[in-house]
Amino acid sequence: TYNLSGEVTHGIRVIEVESFRYSYSPNVIVVNRGERVRIKLSTRDTEHGFKIPEVNFDLKVKKGSTAEGEFTAPEPGIYEIRCSVFCGSGHKKMNGTLVVR
Repeated sequence: TYNLSGEVTHGIRVIEVESFRYSYSPNVIVVNRGERVRIKLSTRDTEHGFKIPEVNFDLKVKKGSTAEGEFTAPEPGIYEIRCSVFCGSGHKKMNGTLVVR
C-alpha cells in the first residue's frame, strides 16, 4: 500500500530522513530487494542514530548536521529501524520501519 521512498539517482535510491525526539520522518521507508539505498539523515534537536541490524547499517548524526550512508536492501520483508544513540526518555520508543518489496 506504500509507494517507493525517495528518488533513484545514478542507480541509487536516495531517501532523506529527518530524526527528532522520538521519531523519524518518514517513519516507513519502502525499497525494492537488491536495490542500493542511500540514507541522508538529519536531525532537528539532538544527536540520533538510524540502525537496521539485519543489514549491518548504523548511521549517526550530530545536531545541526547531515550524515549519509548506504546499504543494499535485503530479502523482501519488514525490518525495524531503531535509534542507536541515547536521545532521552523516549529513546526506546524511537523506531521506524523498512519495507523491502
